[in-house]
Amino acid sequence: MSSSYLSSAGVLAVYKKTTGRRLIRLRDLPKIHRTTPTGAAESMKQEIQRCVFLGVALVRWATAAAPLPRITVLIHNYAVVSHDTIMIVEREVGAIFRVTGVEIDWTDRALPPQAATGDTTCQVMRGPTRFDLRLLSSSVTDRLHLKPGEFGRALLTSTGEFATLADVYADGLRAIAVGREWAYGPILGQVITHELGHLLLGPGAHLTGGIMEPNWRPKDLDRALQRRMSFPRRQSEQIRAQVLARIAAASAACPK
Repeated sequence: MSSSYLSSAGVLAVYKKTTGRRLIRLRDLPKIHRTTPTGAAESMKQEIQRCVFLGVALVRWATAAAPLPRITVLIHNYAVVSHDTIMIVEREVGAIFRVTGVEIDWTDRALPPQAATGDTTCQVMRGPTRFDLRLLSSSVTDRLHLKPGEFGRALLTSTGEFATLADVYADGLRAIAVGREWAYGPILGQVITHELGHLLLGPGAHLTGGIMEPNWRPKDLDRALQRRMSFPRRQSEQIRAQVLARIAAASAACPK
């Protein structure tokens, strides 16, 4: 929506179109006050109230219609997680990030061959708003000597650059869902949310009592299944600010 739509002229035009009457301008009030009989004061008051109500409604509508900033997550499904489970994951993760004010576009398509051969045009270049998520199988994680309860990692940079790569140990999570296979998708989604949170929040993001809980215990998994694990308000604000910063950086690198 253009800013002119919410300007005074825009509000006046919309009001006249929708009501068939001209809306009073604030700068006209002194003149109207001098020329309007006392008995018409109530009518003028009602007209002003209609102006205020319409302006508030227009602002609320414009705010609600404003698109959320977006990131893209590319899934590398090395653990061969089923399509149905992937759909559950995307729904679970997307719902949590939507609450923070961020939308996620999901894809399982790798970058075009040009990107691997040095073509860094904006159409194929990896950017700070594009994340790579690797779902790893036990054949890989068995060689990593993982600690109990370790289900993923975010590869943070030490140079201050935007981090974009995370691993989730999908087979390890499948093992803890034995006996309640229906829970595998939601739990996997919660762990993916945790690792994406690390990429966006940076070092020191662990926080007790939420989705960034450092050590997940059985009760935390139960809370995850009940959809009671989320980002607190402060971290939600940090995530949204980080996404906006990444979008700005990407736009600066590839101006239209």
